[in-house]
Order: sequence, then structure tokens, then C-alpha cells
Amino acid sequence: ADHPGDSRPTISVEGCSDSGTYNTGFATEWPEDDYDSNRSVSHEENIDINTQTDQFLRGYPKGFDEEHLINSTTDLSFQINFRNSGPDTAIRVVIRDTISSLLDPSTIIPGASSHNYEYEVYGDGILKFTFENINLTPDGGADSEGFVKYRVSQKPDNPFGSLIKNSATIYLGFDYPQYTGQTCHKISDSLLVRVIPEPLPGLTGIEAFPNPFNEQTTIKIMGSLPIQEGLLRVYDGVGRLISVKEFFGKEIIIGRDEVASGALFFQLESGGRLLGTGQLIAQ
Repeated sequence: ADHPGDSRPTISVEGCSDSGTYNTGFATEWPEDDYDSNRSVSHEENIDINTQTDQFLRGYPKGFDEEHLINSTTDLSFQINFRNSGPDTAIRVVIRDTISSLLDPSTIIPGASSHNYEYEVYGDGILKFTFENINLTPDGGADSEGFVKYRVSQKPDNPFGSLIKNSATIYLGFDYPQYTGQTCHKISDSLLVRVIPEPLPGLTGIEAFPNPFNEQTTIKIMGSLPIQEGLLRVYDGVGRLISVKEFFGKEIIIGRDEVASGALFFQLESGGRLLGTGQLIAQ
């Protein structure tokens, strides 16, 4: 309480494996701890520049899972990268980015860049960056590249399921406009860290039927793994624990009167082991 700032700490761990194989890319799915105006954090994934187009756009945070899920209060940062691969030196570069109608133009904060620039916001959320005398060489090397970043907040009360899309147009010298790829984030009300347990011998899956349900649903533990007793934990759509229930055997019945309506997440444990997780829809 009364903390003089807006710190939102994050932590991530990647690359921990005894086998030598592991997944990456999770650290950039979540916002950085830089909501205070005097703090800026840049956390980027390594990429092979040769696999990218000359002009490309990256959005941060990347968002959770394949749908790039974010909360309705998450600020977005964008980095626009450009490169002169033409035959002549680019004296001037102009970038135009029309932001989504779900974003608030009045909250745009211009950020770091490779070269000095001027910027303006006009019309219905059109952001313009101008680099005068930038002199990007035509050889495609380090002196031919540049970037600029900016940050923007969402408008309040954006509906869940909405898509925030973004792309930019880049003018290098007097050449024809070039276009970045498009980023896309989906606003979600049910972000919850998923724990994927190590497979247990004899456990082939966990099913819930019916799902969605309006009277009761039965969660069934599949396979030959012997289960005598365990605990069922149920969370609401924002990750709050709303129910803990002891169970015996491989079937657990949840009555509609035991939980609130909406998206729910459950976790099964037995003998100190995590059996698995799942999602329910209570109508």
C-alpha cells in the first residue's frame, strides 16, 4: 500500500533442462516491469536478420500462447525496424503507423531509436516519425539499418475477444512505400499460467463431461494409474482460488451450485503429484 510508483515485477526462467533440449520464447509473452515513467525495460528475442524482411514490426509483450493473449489493461510497445537495401543512400526516412481504434492515441509515448527523429500524432491515431539526414547506406550492412520504438495504452473497457492489429508504412528516401508485417494481440479475461506436469505412467488423460455444463459435470481421470484420493482445486477466470474439494477414486462430480458462472480452471493432485489441469465452462 502507498508505494510511490507502479512497479509490476515479472520473473521468467528458460533453458533449464538436463536433456539438452528445451523450449524458448516464453519470457517475452508477459509485460515488463516498466510501468513507472522513469523506467524502461527492453527484453527481446534473438532473431536472424536474414530471415526477416527489410522492414518489420515487433509488438511487446508478445502475448500468451498462439493467440497472443493479453489483459485489457496491458500497455503495448512496438518496435519498427527498417533497412535500406536499395541502390542509393537514403537521406530521409518517414514512417506512418495508424494505430488500432482499441488504443488511445493520447497515451502514445515515443521511445528509443537508432537515430534522431521528430514525431507527430494527427488524424484518428496516425503516428508519424520523420528521420532527416539519416543517411542510410545502400549496402545492407549495419549503417543501413535503423529502428524506433513507442508505447501506447489501451482504451478502457475494451471487449474481451477483440483483436488489436498493427502495421506500419515506411518511406525510404523517394522510393515507393514499403510495408511491415502485421502484429495481432487478442484481449482475454482468462489469463492463467498453465503448469504442464511430467507424464505419469498409466495416466492417459483427464476428461470433463458435459462441458459446458448447467447442472453438474464429471471430471474423469483416464488410464490405469491407481488413484485412491486427491484434491481438486478450481480457479475463476482471473486465477483466484474459489474451491478446494477432496475426492476419492477417478471420478469427481462438480455441481453447478458449487462454482460461479463463466470460464473456470481446475487442477488435480494426488499423493503430492500434479495429475493435470483443465478448463470448464459453467453456464
